[in-house]
Amino acid sequence: MSLGSVVAVMVRRWYLLLAVVVLAAVGAVGTYRLVSPPYRMTGQVLLLPTARSAAMVLGVGGDAANPYLALTPGLAQTGQVIAVATMDQQVAARLASQGFVGTYVLTEITAINAPVVAVTVTGPTPAAAAKDLRLVIAEFERQLQQAQQAAGAPSGTLIRATLLTQDTTAHPVNKSRLRDGIAVGAVIIVLGALFIAWLERRSRSARHRGEHAGEAEPTLPGFEGGVVSGEVSAGVSPRVG
Repeated sequence: MSLGSVVAVMVRRWYLLLAVVVLAAVGAVGTYRLVSPPYRMTGQVLLLPTARSAAMVLGVGGDAANPYLALTPGLAQTGQVIAVATMDQQVAARLASQGFVGTYVLTEITAINAPVVAVTVTGPTPAAAAKDLRLVIAEFERQLQQAQQAAGAPSGTLIRATLLTQDTTAHPVNKSRLRDGIAVGAVIIVLGALFIAWLERRSRSARHRGEHAGEAEPTLPGFEGGVVSGEVSAGVSPRVG
């Protein structure tokens, strides 16, 4: 069936198409309202050197300096490495054993020239998202300390992770349930269009069979109101039924 034929069928069956569109709208809105959205929370972690390391980096006298004056690019690179380690599958499995139920991602914030890592979690409920965020931030700090200890870094130079900001409430992610609603509406429209096309084809087939059934068998009228049956050949009088 060509596109033009499909359009013609839909125009001819406009009342059915209207019913399908209304049903699709109801299904989409119902899905949007019934499906619970996931919830998202974000925290930002700053990597800070120790006061001793800051003094070494800045080259000032004494054994201590302001760590915020020594936010070097090397700290940002360290944050990237620890972020990748925290997203390892084995780490994710350990978090799940601690009650983690959602998903998470760690990314470097490149908009600012500072070693800041963003921790974003998505959970089924606001409470779950808040718990998941605490678990991931704690795991990031653990991974940072473990990596430095494994590298044999002196205890006085260990980088520490400091919570910079954190969402106080979880925000619903309506994009996912909006996508689900649109998908349900689209499926209803496709199925409805297929049903209309099937109904049109069935109606045409029924009309076609009716036209053939209405055709009478060819007959010849009899001489006295009867019907002549059989073949009529030259020189032979027709037999009157």
